Amino acid sequence: MPQNKQAFVNAIVQSLGAGQPNRCPLIAMRGIRKSYYIGQPNELEILHGIDLTVWPGEFVAIVGESGSGKSTLMNIIGVLDKPTSGEYTLDGVDIHKADDDELAGIRNNKIGFVFQTYNLIGRHQSKLVRTRVCSTRSPWLAGTEVGDIYTVPISHGEGRFLASQELIEQLAANGQIATQYAGLDGYATMDIAFNPNGSVCAIEGITSPDGRVFGKMGHSERIGPALYRNVPGDYDMHLFASAVRYFKK
Repeated sequence: MPQNKQAFVNAIVQSLGAGQPNRCPLIAMRGIRKSYYIGQPNELEILHGIDLTVWPGEFVAIVGESGSGKSTLMNIIGVLDKPTSGEYTLDGVDIHKADDDELAGIRNNKIGFVFQTYNLIGRHQSKLVRTRVCSTRSPWLAGTEVGDIYTVPISHGEGRFLASQELIEQLAANGQIATQYAGLDGYATMDIAFNPNGSVCAIEGITSPDGRVFGKMGHSERIGPALYRNVPGDYDMHLFASAVRYFKK
């Protein structure tokens, strides 16, 4: 191999951190786990012990199907969210020990984050999904019970719910998470077959703090005696009847 070409190869190898045990990786993650609703029957573990090392000059692509946890991992790498457990060092800084000011400085000076577009799926979806009632603190849900499963039609291109862990915990504590996408076992799921958008914590619907405003992705209003006759399921959540009774008081 010509000397100048060998020097070029050596430079590339060095840039990837190979053969340089004294160099510190830019990103070092060990045993990263991320869970929501810890200790609850519908607890979701999104990340299952991720190990990742990225060296200076290295180019890394993270690939996986929708709902597999890529966005959750990227939010942790970008210091926008925190793992439930595990170790994360960014350019020599222990992220777990950094305070809010230090984290803000890291986001400003250490790492860039290009947010994904609204269209991860890139196609229109029209199908029936299962949703589980999580809270009945809204008058719109007065005709339901916690744990009830309803089949709901969806028709959209994306419709993915995104929020930080802190906001999700606040919504859950306030009883504002009204409905979640559910699997055949009746529990919330990140499986794209049942959570078609990869919504965080499988959230399908939320309410305002007082419950008077209810927003959901599925079209629960699309019901009628001649619809979905060949697909079993409970479709009528009695949303409008419940709301009328409440607002006419």
